[in-house]
Amino acid sequence: MLASNFRLKQQKDFKKTFSTGKTASSGLFVVKYSKNSARNSRFAVIVSNKVSKKAVLRNKLRRRVKSWLLEQGTNILPGQDVIIIAKHQAAGAEINEIRKNLEKAFVRAKLIKNV
Repeated sequence: MLASNFRLKQQKDFKKTFSTGKTASSGLFVVKYSKNSARNSRFAVIVSNKVSKKAVLRNKLRRRVKSWLLEQGTNILPGQDVIIIAKHQAAGAEINEIRKNLEKAFVRAKLIKNV
């Protein structure tokens, strides 16, 4: 689970990221990101009902994305607000495919160090 200071929670932050942020995507995910005034990056994961009608699958996908974020920890550039939106193809994806697509989206967005 992501610590509270690494989560994007307030509606104003979501609005700012959606309206002024940049976008990068891969086959399974869309990443919206913008600079923030904090020292650390903050994240939100959105998995809508369009991805799967079953809450179990949506939560499983959310947990897999968050575990990847925890593993990448120090590799992700600080000072960003990042919203990860799952596409409907992500529901049936294996864990390795999810990790590859997340890395691809973050590399395109230039949010990962040393790549």
